[in-house]
Amino acid sequence: MLTSVRAPSSRPGVTLIELIVAMTVAAVVLSTIAAISLRGQRLFADLAGARAATARVREGSDILSLELRGASPSSGDIMEARDTALEVRGTIAAAIACAASAGALALAPPVAGAESYAGVLTPIDSGDTAWVLTPTDSIPSWVGYRIVATSTAAPQDSACDSPGPYLGATAHPVPTVSLMLTGAPQIARMVGMPVRVTRAMRYSLYRAADGNWYLGERDWNAALAMFNGIQPVSGPFPSPAASGGGGLVLSYFDSLGVALASPVADPRRIAAVEIVLRAQPAPGGGPTASRSGIVTSRDSARLYVMIHNRD
Repeated sequence: MLTSVRAPSSRPGVTLIELIVAMTVAAVVLSTIAAISLRGQRLFADLAGARAATARVREGSDILSLELRGASPSSGDIMEARDTALEVRGTIAAAIACAASAGALALAPPVAGAESYAGVLTPIDSGDTAWVLTPTDSIPSWVGYRIVATSTAAPQDSACDSPGPYLGATAHPVPTVSLMLTGAPQIARMVGMPVRVTRAMRYSLYRAADGNWYLGERDWNAALAMFNGIQPVSGPFPSPAASGGGGLVLSYFDSLGVALASPVADPRRIAAVEIVLRAQPAPGGGPTASRSGIVTSRDSARLYVMIHNRD
């Protein structure tokens, strides 16, 4: 009886030492890849945080500079000026006066397109102030009237009262807003004149419930004779006592460039305002927070706003 004998395999085996070396090399390679990936994620997170910080600084500076550029200190538009707070009359609507009747001034309706003669940011309410551009013997001036009531009037046809603007067909189905004004005996002469509606706005740096500091806005509530609750408009920013400087610092100068002490005793003297805003990429990250160690951790902006309407 013949039996077959299997020849031994010629394929070499793997020794324990070789297996340990291979596993060690693989672990080193995987650790390197993981470290590179983690570093990349941290870098992207830092870049996103820095970009968000830049956006927050830009938002805050745009809001404050826009309010200041349209303000007239001599007319009392700047009511309070502090190093971390600013109270101004903010424009909430602008329009051409369209019609006048029974002591009410109807504004042109806000419509889209080139035929629009009005723009409204927020609904007009009693207690707001209507400023009408009024001709004088020298130069026209803005005369303010307190709004005691508002109503929605029937849509205007294609023609306002003379010498009001021509509205066109697109404005016909849009209701107009009528304003009851105090101290306006010659209200019929306001037709065709520019009108801007203002409301007291207060901007300040405040600490919210989440523990972070924000640039907040309060608007005046005439019915309650007080400001409404503060709402964040930009942030978060460092606290006023943060090392390296607070999140918001406002400085004021007169027409000669001399700094005015804060709070400014006479806001009518303000001719320029320096706005400094500082932000951190990550909320609560601290002034040197950086995950990657590459991206700078704080963004800031410094700008000067010249007040044009000082006469």
